[in-house]
Amino acid sequence: MSAFFVYLETNWLVSYILPHHPWRSEARSLLDAADRGECQLRIPVAAFLEARHVVHRETEDHARAVKAVSEGLSAAARNLKEPALLAVARDVLKAESSYHLPDPQRELDALTVRCKPFMIHHPQEEQAALDALLPSVGMRGTDVVDLHIISAILADRDLERAPEAAVLSANSKEFDVGGTTSKLPRDVYSKRRLVYLPKFNLAGAKALWQRDNGRGWPTPQPTSPDPRRKEAQKLLSGLNDSQLDTMLVELRKLGSPPS
Repeated sequence: MSAFFVYLETNWLVSYILPHHPWRSEARSLLDAADRGECQLRIPVAAFLEARHVVHRETEDHARAVKAVSEGLSAAARNLKEPALLAVARDVLKAESSYHLPDPQRELDALTVRCKPFMIHHPQEEQAALDALLPSVGMRGTDVVDLHIISAILADRDLERAPEAAVLSANSKEFDVGGTTSKLPRDVYSKRRLVYLPKFNLAGAKALWQRDNGRGWPTPQPTSPDPRRKEAQKLLSGLNDSQLDTMLVELRKLGSPPS
């Protein structure tokens, strides 16, 4: 039986590297599972390129946050004449220094080398997948990298649909298809026998694949009513009798199949 395919994106790389990241232990457990042969990781090349920027940004953001907390506590200690607060400020800096990475980019370089067997890159197929997605996705601006990563995942899956497979990404805003504001076509995973899970949980992904496979790969429905329906109903309820006939004509046009 083929290994379970696990498709990952930039956030997994960042989670694996940064000690202060909330998903670090789960990210590392997933690589351990791959090393034991429990799954096969599949990571688009674009994710490694984007990770350099994200690691730098999150490292800087974290450093500024720790500094701000320490400086705020020190100021409060002086203003309130509370030496205990000054001790806490020092403890914050001491704690951060205990896990601070002197060179996060070097750590990422080492992970990139280790993950080289997991990289996927099929330029022609990825472009075809991207072209097919563009008319039906809601991604713009900074979402572009995620769109290329998703296209790479879909291209790789289209080349090899036999293994059980899942997309694991805590970035549900861009990668989920079940939310009311999903940016992807709702059948983009199901028609490829591919499941999505917003966490790095291999056991959960395997159970989800078995469930959807047993159900015949249904298209995920919104987790709550589409807000556009509520807005449309509100607009219709505000029409007076003289406007209803005109609106019904327009609605029938929308609901009729193209000739």
